[in-house]
Amino acid sequence: LEDAAILAALTACEPDLSAAFARFGTFRRRRVRGLVAESRAVGRIVNMRPAALSAAASRASALIPEAVLARHLASVAGRSAFVLPTS
Repeated sequence: LEDAAILAALTACEPDLSAAFARFGTFRRRRVRGLVAESRAVGRIVNMRPAALSAAASRASALIPEAVLARHLASVAGRSAFVLPTS
């Protein structure tokens, strides 16, 4: 959904689609770089071998305070985490 909103905003103010898509790539890269790195790290943890290490990591995640998790989720998925590009 974010990509669609951003592309709509960029194509509305940039008639050259090649330029709009170039701006899109630059604009999105800033936001998703950290998400990709975090996803990669979580994937490594979840798929650790032996499986007992993965299970231990999953159980340890229950020790993270709820407020910390909520703050992190808000930084990733909250309304303030998403901004449209300006002209």
